[in-house]
Amino acid sequence: MLEKIYSYCTAKAGVTEGFPFGEGTLVLKVAGKIFALMGVDEHPLRINLKCNPVEAIALRERYEGVAPGYHMNKKHWNTVTVGWDVPPDEILGMIDRSWELVYDSLPKKAGRPEVLFEDNHLLVVNKAPGMLSQGDRTGDMDMVTLAKMYVARTRGKRGAVYMGLVHRLDRPAGGVMVLACTSKAAARLSEQFRARTAMKEYEALVEGRLQGAGEWEDRLEKREGHVHVVSQGGKVARLAWRAEETFEARGLRRGADAGSNRGADAGPARSPASGKPLLLTRLRVVLETGRPHQIRVQCAERGHPILGDFRYGSENELDGQNLALHARRLVLEHPVRREQMTFESPIPRDWPQ
Repeated sequence: MLEKIYSYCTAKAGVTEGFPFGEGTLVLKVAGKIFALMGVDEHPLRINLKCNPVEAIALRERYEGVAPGYHMNKKHWNTVTVGWDVPPDEILGMIDRSWELVYDSLPKKAGRPEVLFEDNHLLVVNKAPGMLSQGDRTGDMDMVTLAKMYVARTRGKRGAVYMGLVHRLDRPAGGVMVLACTSKAAARLSEQFRARTAMKEYEALVEGRLQGAGEWEDRLEKREGHVHVVSQGGKVARLAWRAEETFEARGLRRGADAGSNRGADAGPARSPASGKPLLLTRLRVVLETGRPHQIRVQCAERGHPILGDFRYGSENELDGQNLALHARRLVLEHPVRREQMTFESPIPRDWPQ
């Protein structure tokens, strides 16, 4: 039964596990908050689960195997002894309700994506700058996991949730991102991105003055975490750009370690805001290819790094962590209905105007 309960818990969206209280107590969390604890060496097995206070009392009265939470807040937690008189399906239902209670208690930004559109096939979101598109070794929350939790809760999916990643946005950038809710949708959307029939339009604030419009083509190669423009080899990268306006921004901070190898995600040490205005150009960019860091590198190569992009030459902060690059518009064909759809996301309010 331990293996069945463990598998049921860990299949839920956003669940992580660990042993912070010692090797004998398995702690399961959703988005960093505990929803279940179990003594893996105990016989019989006991599991602590969060519960609505009224339901908690009712369950204790109904079953001998349900008691007030051991070493927990007894108003909100129950301890269930497995193998007594509590039916297995009832235990799984209690696990579901515990996960839901913890998810519902999460701050809005921590537990709920900003949804631009959804149906049975697609989930289109406005990814926040600073959030990973997909989980990595940091263990920080990512867009795929956030979307899985949202779908699990809003659509009542109690087991594993499918969420297909068909394209990515850099962590310090934000904007429109589409996720696939089925494997069929994932395959068809991925093909659109491979065939370049999906149109991705970005907005960026770059340092210096740019005028007019044009196209840039370079060959890019990734080495040691950085993407470089090379004369031979690499992969072709093309984009079309148009300068919308040039203006002076005041009150921006300069990065004390700008130009170092710390990268845009970490941000440099902060220095006082400069009284000198910084000339910025607002660019609209349409990608013709989708290379890693493409817009960032091609702008920097021409002497116009994106504001806040310390990895590729900026010496001025946006907010110390992120950069002024936003996926403004995405046009694609619905993978099932086969109709063209357009999704847009407004520029963040904290950008310089």
